[in-house]
Formats: sequence, C-alpha cells, structure tokens
Amino acid sequence: MNSMIALSHDQYNVRIQANLRAYCSTEIKEPIVDSTAYIHPLAALNGNVLFGKQLMVQPNPSLLGDEVELMWIGNDVNMRDCVLIHGVLKSYQNGEFLKEAVVKAKGKLDGVYTDKTVSLAHQCQALVRAKFGHYSFVGMQSTREKSDSLSVIASTYPVNSLNNAVVGANQELAIGYQHKENQTAQAA
Repeated sequence: MNSMIALSHDQYNVRIQANLRAYCSTEIKEPIVDSTAYIHPLAALNGNVLFGKQLMVQPNPSLLGDEVELMWIGNDVNMRDCVLIHGVLKSYQNGEFLKEAVVKAKGKLDGVYTDKTVSLAHQCQALVRAKFGHYSFVGMQSTREKSDSLSVIASTYPVNSLNNAVVGANQELAIGYQHKENQTAQAA
C-alpha cells in the first residue's frame, strides 16, 4: 500500500493547491503529503512540494512550490507558526540551466531541500534556494541568508541536543492531533 497521498481540501480543510501553468511552471504539480504527517488546517501548501513522514506543520506556514524543481520537506520535520518557504524560478531560463537556482542534495537537484529531523522555528524564512541539513534548528525570524554565515554547532555546545527534544515533542503532538482529527471525522 502506498502511504503517500495527495490531500484534498475536503479531507483536512488545508489550503492545498496545484500550481498554475505559467512561463516558470509548465507542469501542474500538487503537494504530496505522507499519511503520517500532521498538517494544521491553516497551512498553505502550493505546487511541487513533497512532505516526508511524521512531520508536524503548525498554523499559518506558507510553502510555495509553484516555481521550483521540487521542494522536499524530509521526515520528522517540525515547522512552527508562520514559516515562509518560497523557492526560486525554475532552473532553466531561455533554455539554459541555472545552477544558482537549485541545491544539490543526495545526488539530486532541488529548489528547496529540508533533510530529516529539522526544526524551522516561528517566522523563519527561506525565499531563495535553500538546503537545511540533518538535525538543523533554524531559529525564530531567521532567514536562510543569515544562517549561511553561522558555524556548525560543536558537540560540546551546552544545548546541542535541543533540536532532538523539540522534534520529539512535536512528533508526539503530530500523532495526537492526527488522532483527534480522525476521531472527530469518525463521529461526524
């Protein structure tokens, strides 16, 4: 059984829609969300976005995958309130490949790549090509441009495992919210 589903508006009351056909997007793509993910009803997902397993998406994020090759959101990702991720235009312009428009992850080219076990905190933004590595914690109101200048957190850093606790708590919340919504749907 395939565990990947394309959510409908009716299933979750989530603002999910395919991208429009335009000069920057000749193919129509809809977001695909794993059935184990919890997506809050006030989330907005648009276009070529692929969501992994057991992730938590809180209210009012905006993921705009209408102009990108692919926006990959990995397993166990925690996306907090008002996160904004918008990929850049397609990686071809006037028939020429634009390497600046994509990131390379696991041998593939994506517009935005979020590895597994990543936390995207309240109001963080990625408005251009972006790659968030495994176990990353992107702080409140930060931007991808600012994060590029940060150093890697050493194992001796006092709160280097903070993200593990944040992701773990939000995995539990995602399961709980999903269970509650299923109970409400069955009662109706």
